[in-house]
Amino acid sequence: MLLAVGLLVVPAVGAAVAGWWLPPAVGLAAVLAGLVRPVPATGSEDGATAGVVERVDRAVAVAFRVAVLALSAAVFAGYVVPDARWPAAAAFTGVAGLAWAGGMRLDAYYRRWCAGLLLAAAVVFVALCLAVAPERGPVPPVGPPDRPLGVLVAAALAVPLFTGVRGPDPGRHTRRLLGAAVVALAVIGAALYQLGPVRLGLSPTSLRDVLAAADARAMAPVLGAVVLLATLPAAFAALDRPGAQRRRLAGWLLPAVLAAALLAGLGAPAVLAVVAVLALVGPLVRVLGRRAALNRRAWAAAVLAALLLAALLLSALLSSAVAGLP
Repeated sequence: MLLAVGLLVVPAVGAAVAGWWLPPAVGLAAVLAGLVRPVPATGSEDGATAGVVERVDRAVAVAFRVAVLALSAAVFAGYVVPDARWPAAAAFTGVAGLAWAGGMRLDAYYRRWCAGLLLAAAVVFVALCLAVAPERGPVPPVGPPDRPLGVLVAAALAVPLFTGVRGPDPGRHTRRLLGAAVVALAVIGAALYQLGPVRLGLSPTSLRDVLAAADARAMAPVLGAVVLLATLPAAFAALDRPGAQRRRLAGWLLPAVLAAALLAGLGAPAVLAVVAVLALVGPLVRVLGRRAALNRRAWAAAVLAALLLAALLLSALLSSAVAGLP
């Protein structure tokens, strides 16, 4: 479900920083997701080191879940209640928390139905974009990006698209990851074709503008239903912590909901950046904490994750510096 939530905001935010080079950036994020694999402990680590790695990994995982809940709330508010985003986001997190505390869950059967409906919505969206010729001037040739750093930043922001893709074995994991990459590239490519990178990057909810440009304004209520269908299951998945005892789950629910409500007030693009940072830090902690078990694949994943994380943090630093100039 994180793929669906991400596709509601990544095309706009990614197009703003990478332009026409957004699809290769998404492909790079998919490559990183394919390189990341669980790194087992070898028994050669001392107890103190293993304990620190485990605690840091657990803290990053909890923070990632809170950030995903905040992203779901921010995306929902931005699309459904754009005039009152923070109150709507806070209400979303509260309702999701109460529903989850009341025992509402989505089992595998309903998750498959949600995934199927979202996939059908993606197919319809791509078909609408391709069926109507875009109303703009000649498309400029794809040249070098204005900021080469933007491609790496867009790749970092696209990493959460594939974080939730899992498979019971390496073969099925790879096939599911390829399927997720195809869906993401199709949706992003169709949006870029219909609006172009400049118009697509103007608003974090520019997928509504894509439908308007494709003469599909009547589909706006359907888009609202798709947003709800994507964000609510993602919120439930973020609140759930497999393997935790029920008392611990009840104890973490209120702090998680409050933290997510506050974080959602920053807006979907900022929350997406937080999710991306945590999605990149998680593999680095697990890989570097198990150095004795590293192979070439793990080293490649660690280097690529570090590169994307550095690009994202450098971009944020440069943006802050430019904003502070008189």
